[in-house]
Amino acid sequence: MSELGQRLKAAREEKQYSYEQLQSVTKIQKRYLEAIEEGDFDRLPGDFYARAFVKNYAEAVGLDPDELFDEYANELPKPKGDTVDIPPRSSRKSELVSNRKSRFTSFIPSLIVIVFIVAIFVGIWFFVQDNDGDTGVPNDEQQGGIDVEGGDDELPYEDELEGDEGVTDEAEAAESEDSTDEQLTEGREEEEKEEEEEREEEAEQTPVLEFDETEGINSYFDLIGAEDFDVEIRFTGRSWLQIEDETGTVHEVGEFDEGEELSFDFVDQEEITFNLGSALTTDIKINGEELDYQIDDTRQFVIVRNLPDETL
Repeated sequence: MSELGQRLKAAREEKQYSYEQLQSVTKIQKRYLEAIEEGDFDRLPGDFYARAFVKNYAEAVGLDPDELFDEYANELPKPKGDTVDIPPRSSRKSELVSNRKSRFTSFIPSLIVIVFIVAIFVGIWFFVQDNDGDTGVPNDEQQGGIDVEGGDDELPYEDELEGDEGVTDEAEAAESEDSTDEQLTEGREEEEKEEEEEREEEAEQTPVLEFDETEGINSYFDLIGAEDFDVEIRFTGRSWLQIEDETGTVHEVGEFDEGEELSFDFVDQEEITFNLGSALTTDIKINGEELDYQIDDTRQFVIVRNLPDETL
């Protein structure tokens, strides 16, 4: 057993932690905890994670990891590559806002064309309605000007009748036009109301992935009211990953290289824990929605809880 391992073991025993209890706190498997105490770092997933595991172990038993790294530097394996810091969340969020604005701007030309076409059709419709209303007036005037054979007593009566018919036709045309306008207005209002109700119903039924809280290097998310729990993982660089459910069953563990992809269906699980060796090089999507890391640590745990609607 190495001197570093003896010191870690003594601190663990002082805390009266068993391997199982320490595994629950650190999310590090028991066999890796034993390997750290024995100084057998070759049993760990790789040199890339040795310092991260020791740091997590030390913090769990109340030791200063930086002090241990300085004191036992000769026992720890040297990492093969430099660790790259995760960019701040503020920069990632500003980039997301910029992308949303650019997508909105791209819709403006199409919206202008649609409004222009609608305006043309409305103008044509009003033009046709006006022409239909005007065609009855000249015919009435022409009929009123026709000479009718007969005595003088008949002419005033027929002129008055024809004049009344012209006024009646104009009134009916105006009333018909008003009725058509009212029907169109009511139709548009009803259509807009139905569209609004559909949007509200879709918003209520859409499952939501919500961030809940962080504790140390643990981030908690809630998947609410989802019929599916599909997970897609893509590695943009070398990384180590372990996935387990609420019962402790391990669904995946190992090292992965850039370009590798994984997919899972966890619809029957209540909780999934992602033990990430390098969050920077690991992209996770839940039901097609990209998960936004809430802390900047390279090594971290992401816990996703699958919740029904009635838990809200």
